[in-house]
Amino acid sequence: MAPIADRVAKQNALFEEYYQAGLKNFPERATSYGDYRYNSQAVQNQKAKT
Repeated sequence: MAPIADRVAKQNALFEEYYQAGLKNFPERATSYGDYRYNSQAVQNQKAKT
């Protein structure tokens, strides 16, 4: 069995991957959190909806 520190690191990496995917999939949320990397996607999504 792997040491606890290794398992916690893997778990944290999984959580971070999930969080980042959520920001990418919901760019408006990312912007509301202060992460402006996905602003161009938010604009494209709004144009596609109208």
